[in-house]
Amino acid sequence: MNFLRKIVSGKRNRLQTEKYDLDITYVTPRVCGMSFPASGFEKCYRNNINDVAAFLEERHRDSYLIFNLSCRRYDYKKFKNMVKEYEWQDHHSPAMNVLFEVCQEMYSFLSKN
Repeated sequence: MNFLRKIVSGKRNRLQTEKYDLDITYVTPRVCGMSFPASGFEKCYRNNINDVAAFLEERHRDSYLIFNLSCRRYDYKKFKNMVKEYEWQDHHSPAMNVLFEVCQEMYSFLSKN
């Protein structure tokens, strides 16, 4: 399965350890971006939601917040419901108010810790 995920990722950096091979990239030590955490057939070529949940729990315990910037939902319980959801069409710019709201929420979360 990792072979398919690497093809889908293309030239993007992947987080690869003995335990994980995920499409997650750290922008700073406290901010990272990742592709959609998938289940079902889609986990064959995207991040497996269970692997992402295990990784975040192992590395960040209860000190993370996921921003779902897609128009798709997934099982937020896997992440202890620590997910904020925003309507943001794939491959499009968000509405200005959505962008400001996301930035404010990120700033607020990062300022608390």
